[in-house]
Amino acid sequence: MPALANVANNYQYFGDYEKTLEYQFEALPIVEEMGDPIYLSSVLNNISGTYQLMQQYNKALPYAERSLKITQEQEDYFGEASALLSLGIIYNKAGQHENALDYFNKALNVSQKQEITQIEILALSNISEQYRQHAEPAKGLPYALRGIPMAEELGENETLAQLLHSAGAAYYDMSRYKEAQPLLKRAININRQFQFRDQLKEVYLVASDAELVLGNYDTAAYYRKEFRLLSDSLLNEMVLQNTVELETKYKTAQKQAEIERLQTQSENQQLRLRQRQGVIIGMGTFIGLLATLGFLYYQNFQGKQQIARQEIEIGQQKFFNSNRKSNYQPWMPCCAVRKRSADDLHATCTMAWAVCSPVYVKPLMR
Repeated sequence: MPALANVANNYQYFGDYEKTLEYQFEALPIVEEMGDPIYLSSVLNNISGTYQLMQQYNKALPYAERSLKITQEQEDYFGEASALLSLGIIYNKAGQHENALDYFNKALNVSQKQEITQIEILALSNISEQYRQHAEPAKGLPYALRGIPMAEELGENETLAQLLHSAGAAYYDMSRYKEAQPLLKRAININRQFQFRDQLKEVYLVASDAELVLGNYDTAAYYRKEFRLLSDSLLNEMVLQNTVELETKYKTAQKQAEIERLQTQSENQQLRLRQRQGVIIGMGTFIGLLATLGFLYYQNFQGKQQIARQEIEIGQQKFFNSNRKSNYQPWMPCCAVRKRSADDLHATCTMAWAVCSPVYVKPLMR
């Protein structure tokens, strides 16, 4: 199981989310059979997170909800706070501001109560941004300012850069440009250092506007140029990545289609072979049946003939026996009397004895 999780994490690190899901879903039934609910809730939350990275929030939602239910039943507070945070992000992307804010606050309460600082600073950052994106920067600013020292202490550089950006942008939206400037500069430096390029692009834009208002035109122009260059670079990378993904999917689809075609061809050949075998077997069975019937008919016919011969022989034997007792000389059709002499007649009837056996013919006296 740890091996599957590690492989999934590696694919996620390199941005191959399809492969990440493949290994996460391979692990899911194994974890379900293990009977470890805490581990199961973690896997479910990871699946939800992968779908979020793929921007498929409708698919991410049920896994986050299932994870939350398990963690609450098991009193797994770290897992509960993580699931609440995931649900807040999902509802934020779905444009449901109130639901998102509600889940972020719930995540903040659980993490504060249980002293889970890592999730607490993430909740603070998300609450701050939620208010700022809905034109309430003054409400969100305290959350960002509160989270900055906590992120610094933990060394959570990406979250720290987000909090600095959020606080600086809030000051800018409130027209407090001088207070915004140092926070935005710090955010730029951290994002550059750790190559958080998506976030760096957004900070460049806000910092450019702030410097422009403050009259620092060269700095504003520089930030604006960096913003455009980075935007173009990220766009080109996205196009290239999408092209590679589409090409890979196309080749995979081609291979799958070829496999299905070969399978269909093989199935058709097997079907035709079974049909031919069926015809051959059917013909063999029919011929065998005819042969059996013919043999039975022949046997029956032979039996009838034998019985008829036996009946004739029995009848003749009875007739012969009765003639011997009565010394009766019958008129025999086989003794064709053609001559008048007694000798000739005797000779003829004697010959007829052999031909007309077993009928007894009494020779005539001289």
